Amino acid sequence: MAKTTEILITLPLNEQQLDSLHQLSENISISHIPTSDPEDISSEIWEKTEVLYSDSIFPESDQAPLLRWIQCLAEKKDCPPDNLILERDEIKVTTVEGLNAIQVAEHTVGLLLALSRKLPDLFNLQENNEWLNNRPKGYAPLDIFGSTVGIVGYNRIGRQIARLLKGFGCTILASKQNAMSPKNVGFVPKGTGDPDGEYFTRLYPHQAIRSMFKESNSVIITTAFSELTRNLVGEKQLEVLKPTAMLVDVSEGGVLNLEALTDHLADNRIAGAALDAFPTVPLPSDSLLWSLPNVIISPDIAGYSNNQSQRNFNLFAKNLSKYLDGQELFNQMSPRAGK
Repeated sequence: MAKTTEILITLPLNEQQLDSLHQLSENISISHIPTSDPEDISSEIWEKTEVLYSDSIFPESDQAPLLRWIQCLAEKKDCPPDNLILERDEIKVTTVEGLNAIQVAEHTVGLLLALSRKLPDLFNLQENNEWLNNRPKGYAPLDIFGSTVGIVGYNRIGRQIARLLKGFGCTILASKQNAMSPKNVGFVPKGTGDPDGEYFTRLYPHQAIRSMFKESNSVIITTAFSELTRNLVGEKQLEVLKPTAMLVDVSEGGVLNLEALTDHLADNRIAGAALDAFPTVPLPSDSLLWSLPNVIISPDIAGYSNNQSQRNFNLFAKNLSKYLDGQELFNQMSPRAGK
């Protein structure tokens, strides 16, 4: 008789989603307990659970002896508790890293277009019931079509941005930590991204992004923060940007030296910037960035989407199918990651 795989799901799912999981195998049993309170999960449930799909509820290291896989709704750095990872090496942990690439890329292109078409200026006119009469001198937007865009961080987000910008006829330059490995690693939804590294014209190592900036009309920063990427973009890189250059940052706070950027924006050494990543959240109210007319502040929201829960579920369903077949899982992280 085939072994039954016991699955605990603490997230809200609809009947259609649950049915689709049951169709994967006759030998699964699902305990669906949508809750954010760990007290709602009984010891009996923990004792039999082999697979856990959760965003915030995890057992203590001795609570779930049969647990072998956790699908966690977080990036690598946030998932899951250290004690479970470090003490239970037999447990596989998969994340949703990169699943927000679609919405972050759309947000990024939207910010870039807002800068290029000077939308904040138009919003200010509208707020004051004012018509722009001094045209075209008073309104000189910058074209995206045919421009060169440098992407710092050719991760899943950077690749989806490149995919969208190719539709604008842009030349894509990109950088990544290991420029000798152009292909994407990890789960990529069909029809998204640049899994084979086909959209960029040139791929730079991070150490050479100054050269990339010299060639770029616009710069987009997507790379994750680490000690290797702290202040990766600073004065040395910013000083070679064109006066008409635009910068969009959707990375993580600390990758971009915000003080250096503020100086460049205040002195109009670049055309403008749109920022969704900050070293301190929220951005302090006394920051000069709030009052600069060539800055768009996006309050760390690029990854939000009304479809994210479905994308998360789709990954879990694909991974569950692979788990039941004994295959390697998408987005699997090392048990010792982050040590």
